[in-house]
Amino acid sequence: MGELFKEKIMLNKMKYIYMVIGLVCIFIIPGNSFAQTVVDANTFINLYKNTISSVVTVIVEAEGEGPSKFINNLPPNSPFNKLFKDNGSNTIPKTIGKGSGYIVSEDGLIYTNHHVLYGTTDEKPNMKVIEIIIVWHDNTFRNATIVASDPVADVAILQITKEGDEKFQALTFADSDLVTPGTMVAAIGTPLDHPFSITTGIISGIGRPTGQGIWVKMLQTDAVINRGNSGGPLFNIKGEIIGMNTMIMSPSGYFIGIGYAVPSNTIIEVASILLSEGKVIRPWIGVQLSNLSDDFKTRFNINLDQEAVIFLNLKLDGPAAKSGMQSYDIILKWNGEDVDSEKIINEISTSKPGDKYTLLVRRIIDFENNIYEDIEIELIIGVMPPQGLK
Repeated sequence: MGELFKEKIMLNKMKYIYMVIGLVCIFIIPGNSFAQTVVDANTFINLYKNTISSVVTVIVEAEGEGPSKFINNLPPNSPFNKLFKDNGSNTIPKTIGKGSGYIVSEDGLIYTNHHVLYGTTDEKPNMKVIEIIIVWHDNTFRNATIVASDPVADVAILQITKEGDEKFQALTFADSDLVTPGTMVAAIGTPLDHPFSITTGIISGIGRPTGQGIWVKMLQTDAVINRGNSGGPLFNIKGEIIGMNTMIMSPSGYFIGIGYAVPSNTIIEVASILLSEGKVIRPWIGVQLSNLSDDFKTRFNINLDQEAVIFLNLKLDGPAAKSGMQSYDIILKWNGEDVDSEKIINEISTSKPGDKYTLLVRRIIDFENNIYEDIEIELIIGVMPPQGLK
């Protein structure tokens, strides 16, 4: 009986040893198999130290052209002079905006969001930017000028006004196509007037739509970002930029766990075009597309195995409308070939403004009585407006 008891004890010990070894393997194997940078207590401390000299606060001052004209035209005895004039000189209404940015070249190029610079002026077109100030974590500051900006991708480029031949520490980009949900990240910026704050988290999702069609798909993160983080960098744990913090989804206006960043590859592509061309020109037809349901196909005598697309919500001033298209037109052929909505989107994305396509269209004359006619329309690709698809 004693020997049997000893054997049971030995078996339990062996099970415990195997369990411990198994647990050790669980922690060791993933680290070896992924071959990623080791994360420890100093990972984000070192990231902050190594990158903070390249992260800046962007302060934008704008003034109103419309209000200033109103003030200048006030009669001498107007009671409004007491409100808008001080010691005989005009007091022009001004607004101050604040966001974040980061240095991408030793010559002083800065990337930030378009809406950091133009948020006020986009909402109030009579406002104009009069000064941009860049501030570092050590309270050093410089002025900056706007090089170029793209509202669709929400990317803007600034140039620091240098003193002499000074050089700046630049950040590097990582390939955002390699980013996956679960990737550890850190955001640095100036949220809610708390300058140079760092928050950490993970990538929660990729390829999130933003209402700009195929042109901009966002990275989703749970790293805390708020107003003022816009334009700041989203880093991987190596301190490389994988995105630019841009917006949050929130009914309150404050972070609730869903933030969005423009992927680094989109930033690089758009910035390259802005630096060489001054603006990004995108093809556009001004419609929404939908694949046709089987019920709709049956109703208007289209074979169920035939691909077809319906045009919805045509912009009245858009290229499709100007080419003679109407809402609810059914596209049977695109340059003689069957198409679905994905094929049309890909075709348009690779085209240039001015390109022409021949469409075979089934136009609904009377929906209730299933009356239609087939017509041929030449569609001319146009240029997407500055505000994009919004």
